Amino acid sequence: SFLQLYEPAIQHYEELLRRGYRYDGVYNALATMYAAVGRFQAGDELLAAWSRRQPESWSVALVQALFFEKWGRLDDAAAALDRAEDLRPGSPFVAGTRLRLGIVHGDWPAARSLARGLAASDSPFWRWYGGTQEAYLALYRGRAGEGVARMVESLAAFPEPEPLRGAGRCRAASLLLALDRPAAALAQAEAAREDAPGDWPAWEAHYWAALAHQRLGEEAAADRLAAELAEIAERTRGPIEERWHHHLVGALALARGDAAAAARELEHAQDLLAPRGVLWHRHRLPDHVQVWYDLAAARHAAGDAAGAERWYRRVTESDTERVEFPVEYVRSHYLLGRLLEARGDRAGAREAYRAFLGFWAEGDVDRERVEDTRARLSRLGG
Repeated sequence: SFLQLYEPAIQHYEELLRRGYRYDGVYNALATMYAAVGRFQAGDELLAAWSRRQPESWSVALVQALFFEKWGRLDDAAAALDRAEDLRPGSPFVAGTRLRLGIVHGDWPAARSLARGLAASDSPFWRWYGGTQEAYLALYRGRAGEGVARMVESLAAFPEPEPLRGAGRCRAASLLLALDRPAAALAQAEAAREDAPGDWPAWEAHYWAALAHQRLGEEAAADRLAAELAEIAERTRGPIEERWHHHLVGALALARGDAAAAARELEHAQDLLAPRGVLWHRHRLPDHVQVWYDLAAARHAAGDAAGAERWYRRVTESDTERVEFPVEYVRSHYLLGRLLEARGDRAGAREAYRAFLGFWAEGDVDRERVEDTRARLSRLGG
């Protein structure tokens, strides 16, 4: 399941249940695997049976909430969370799930309050997680400086090298690159390789470091890291590293002006995504939104406006996949609006532009785009 080999994982978990193994973690894991591959009815039946066996279990209610969140049944997820809260008041697992739902629903005051509470936890993990969510919430408001600073500050939860510290550095590198600060991004990516040698964050750091080198005009260094990532993918033989490699090759091709090659590589990366992005691996995030966003850019650069619109819509219509990707999510509204306006969909363009301004009108990110959006909305009649 960590390797995203979800169908074989399902077979093993189902066999455990057939043999009478009733550990709660099997139900949790199997439901998550069902959600990842889009088998929601099977997961619903599994969790309903578990709930009948343990009607007073807070963990059953929590897993149901997580499952409904992935299914898009957000009202059912909130109701299950309420049951979990009643059965286990003060659980950070409940708070963390409620925080994600708050972001999807746009309940920003509640989300910020939950993030602050988690960031004040005695647990290093939850202190780190709360800090990262505070960073993302700042970026949803367009506050880039605050968001990056908070992401870096959250690393203090793990003062010594360890994989979650490396994962945090990868998140910081991702934000810094999105905000066009490649030198700072490179420093975080290189530090991630030192924090988690031989683990997923170090492998992911190859991706961010290569993009940073490319942005800095250091193509040979970028190509060297891409080749190393290809070797890692060959050793692990899993879809995660293979997808990183194709995504990186596509992103480098796009940066070098070969939009057709970029689109081919990014389509391959998209084909390696699970149907739904699930938070399962502690050391890495589902990368659906990043792949869709870059694929949209490649399609647009290749002259395929319809293809670009399709993938920008995948980003803007995503729910829990986009929680940790505020920059790509918000920018996609602006870029989608431009495409819709160009093909004469004035109403659709106005809706997309308003959504963009709803996030970043008062921030410090993309000020030229903010002013351009205001001008375009004015011409379109508001």
